[in-house]
Amino acid sequence: MTHGFSNQRDFPTIIEAYSSNDETTLNCLRVHVQQKLLESGALLIRKLPVLNSVEFAKFARRLSGLPLQNYVGGVSPRHRFASGVYTSTEYASELTLPLHNEMSYTNRWPKQLFFACVITPKEGGETPIADSRAILSKLERIL
Repeated sequence: MTHGFSNQRDFPTIIEAYSSNDETTLNCLRVHVQQKLLESGALLIRKLPVLNSVEFAKFARRLSGLPLQNYVGGVSPRHRFASGVYTSTEYASELTLPLHNEMSYTNRWPKQLFFACVITPKEGGETPIADSRAILSKLERIL
């Protein structure tokens, strides 16, 4: 099995997994995830098979080693697919959702977020992300 890891320190780090959601793939990814997350702040894992919501939840739990959290206390309209698996904010396409830290208003926020694209949109469909560490660093220099 071949796995490709981007040598660039770009954000996010790209990982390509040329296999199905099997134990060997998960073990290989798990070895690199924590280190790569600390280095770049985000990973983009490509070439995994499309997973249903239950399989996606299992994949996220096993890859992160963390329990999934439920979306609580927010006002963003979302649909729950499985425990800890939700649609992204269901706003009209002409609206923009600004960058934010997921569930930062709670006393227990997620340590990792996983996103999956099940149906590729014909246009748009962006999920912009940012490295909060880089933003904080730039703010500290400005202030």
